[in-house]
Amino acid sequence: MSYSKEFNDAMDLCMLSEVGPWFRRTHPACASGSVVSKSDRVAVGYVNDPADRGGETKFGIAKNANPELNITTLNYTQAEGVYYKKYWDSAECDKLPMLLNIIHFDATVNHGAGNSGKFLQRALGQLGKMVDGEIGPKTLTMIAAKTKTLAEIKVLCLLTLDQRDRFFKAIVANNPSQLKFINGWLSRTARLRKYIQDYKG
Repeated sequence: MSYSKEFNDAMDLCMLSEVGPWFRRTHPACASGSVVSKSDRVAVGYVNDPADRGGETKFGIAKNANPELNITTLNYTQAEGVYYKKYWDSAECDKLPMLLNIIHFDATVNHGAGNSGKFLQRALGQLGKMVDGEIGPKTLTMIAAKTKTLAEIKVLCLLTLDQRDRFFKAIVANNPSQLKFINGWLSRTARLRKYIQDYKG
């Protein structure tokens, strides 16, 4: 299947977080799905730690959340299909302006569709019952009104990322044991923030 440039860019950014900064979709293990060697397992982010609540994981896709999948043999093309159907298409990212769709996709992968929708709605300035996580007609109308130029799109993207950072910090405030994860969480949004700031169109 052929995907849009926005989805491909979103996947590249997502894999840098889910697999690691060394991720390259051209690595042979991405095509084969091989986890035979240590270098293959690192290349595809393969983990099968009994202590991990997600279970066997590859390309950021966990067995416990996707019991129908054979994670061991999963290759990158198949993983793309999962991400497209479960996170890009289901979150209706194609209805959002360029860049904002990438930000919304990554938030959906990381936090679920309900939370990602709320981040975007709060960034738009919606309050109270309007923050329901559903990207419906009213929210889409507000987005259209506030994203007429590339500069405006970038502002909304950055405000949405600010909402994610607040969410991460609230997790730590409520549960200090999670402090050890905060740098990794914030590095994910920092990578996206740099992508948005550097984007020239």
